[in-house]
Amino acid sequence: MMISVRLANVADTFERRFIADVATQRIAGISGIHDDPAAAEHFGRLANIAPLWGDRMQLQIDAHFVSYDTRMSQLLELSPLIVFLVAFELLGIYWATAALMIACALLLVIHRVRTGKFKTMHAITTAVVVILGSATLLLHDARFIQWKPTVLLALTAAAFLGSLVVGRQPLVRRMFEGVFDEPLAVSARAWLAINCLWAAWFALLAVINLYVARNFTESTWVHFKVYGITPATMIFMFPQVLWLSGKTKAGRGAPTAAPSEPPGA
Repeated sequence: MMISVRLANVADTFERRFIADVATQRIAGISGIHDDPAAAEHFGRLANIAPLWGDRMQLQIDAHFVSYDTRMSQLLELSPLIVFLVAFELLGIYWATAALMIACALLLVIHRVRTGKFKTMHAITTAVVVILGSATLLLHDARFIQWKPTVLLALTAAAFLGSLVVGRQPLVRRMFEGVFDEPLAVSARAWLAINCLWAAWFALLAVINLYVARNFTESTWVHFKVYGITPATMIFMFPQVLWLSGKTKAGRGAPTAAPSEPPGA
């Protein structure tokens, strides 16, 4: 924006009166009129520009790294699934099983190095994969590794049901309240119903996994495991997120992050 500046027109009655009033106020010492040298104020402002720009750049850098860290965490969570699929397509089910065992163990260690603690779900998943994967490789029977999603999904369903009697809040409430910016105005009865719904959902997936493993080819089961369980759970969760979004204090809160992928994936 540009502002034109000119000298006062002394011949103009209004401008001449204005100059006289300003001079009078300066003599009277009325506050609000700065008589400081213009150059001093200008240089003072310039001195503050560098710190302000530095703070702005630091905020941008911090925001970039937070976003980068979030994307890296999501990629790490999906890495065992990706490794399993690629190894299966290239080398078959047994190499894929070995690769999955290694990937799960590495994910467990990497999370420990990055955060200083083990993630419970990583530990459980790694234990199940190592046990069933070892049986698959030693007995040369792919049925054992095909049980892995069912075991994890069944354990998850049990955890949801167990949270009704162990702990102060149902597991589904802790899961959803952790990803919304504002408190959710949902009754205890509603949380109970949603929690039971999630338990039933994981139990249903556990049964479907066994059905697919027994009645279809290995390739069909692998693609169901990779492309079926997680997307189906996202679709199952989507209407709940929409409903819960209307239950925030302002009625417009948005989740900051989606819950992690289903444990049986």
